[in-house]
Amino acid sequence: MSQIVENWAAALDGQYIDMDGYGNPIYQCHDIWLSYLVSVAGGTQHMGYAPSDFTDSVFTAFPTNGVDAVMTKHYGTDGIRSGDVVFWSYGSAHYPWSHVAVALAPPVDGYVPSLTQNPGPAHREYLTLQGALGYLRPKNLPDDPITPEPIDKDKPVAYIYGVNSSGTQSVAGGTKRWVETGPGASAIASGAGQYMIETTYDLTGVAGTRVALTSYRITIAANGSETETMLEEIDVTLQPNGRARRQLIIANNLNSNERLRVRITVPSGSSTVKVARYSFRGYKWAL
Repeated sequence: MSQIVENWAAALDGQYIDMDGYGNPIYQCHDIWLSYLVSVAGGTQHMGYAPSDFTDSVFTAFPTNGVDAVMTKHYGTDGIRSGDVVFWSYGSAHYPWSHVAVALAPPVDGYVPSLTQNPGPAHREYLTLQGALGYLRPKNLPDDPITPEPIDKDKPVAYIYGVNSSGTQSVAGGTKRWVETGPGASAIASGAGQYMIETTYDLTGVAGTRVALTSYRITIAANGSETETMLEEIDVTLQPNGRARRQLIIANNLNSNERLRVRITVPSGSSTVKVARYSFRGYKWAL
């Protein structure tokens, strides 16, 4: 990753960014683009304004506002690298109101590591490239030199990542449910290895509702029965706006017949809580 891009991302990571006072909430994905345009690409804030009410019009109407003075336009997702600004189409499945984020590295299996905002503050996340229109590239960023990567036996043997933002998962009061990581799936990781995984949850419901997020190691016996071992639990209270974003770090060693899962518990008598978005990322090392 370009050190210029990393320095910018590190300064914003975890912060609520508002550049224009527009939107409800005012902390929009477009603010990430405006910050990057001014702080890294050398443009002006005016260059980054969307001709329509939706952020994808920056890409579709390029080069409006003279943004071509500092950016070049690239259709599709081939060639995305650190520092490119990716735009998603209005009406796309994952971002129906369109979206923009800054790539922090080349994509992996159709997901691009990005600095993004909304939902939640500015944060790093692997975003699906489904629905992406293309990207803008700053003219002032140097090409990253390509050097052979040395063999390091201590490096991870696999990168673990995933996201479920295709809809909400509702958990009624008095119930415990596994947090779904995808259609019909609930395991974050499985198989022999040493794992370090960071999970992120966006929860919505009635303000003041308290829930628990608990990680488990599941051991599967030869007859198919499962034994649960609790690893860590955090309590979450929904904020006055009825939302909360929390992270849970899971570090554990698994055998070939084990997997990692996370359960959400909503106390009896409480209102329904929804897992609006859920993502995880981390590493696996060989035992």
